[in-house]
Amino acid sequence: GRIKEYEIYVSQDGKEWGEPVAKGTLENNSTPQRILFAAPISARYIRFKALNSHNGADYASAAEFGLIAD
Repeated sequence: GRIKEYEIYVSQDGKEWGEPVAKGTLENNSTPQRILFAAPISARYIRFKALNSHNGADYASAAEFGLIAD
């Protein structure tokens, strides 16, 4: 199922993740979607956590992730 709600975490060491730097809801379609951060983020690691799916399944999927740095 397509990811509905998500949280994004960042870390400098891959061990301490803290609070999500972004969270929200993705649209229920197959077009590429962008998630913009409210402030600049400095991190070595990123964790994308799918909280649920649009179809209510116990799993969610994504085809591809990309990061763009300014």
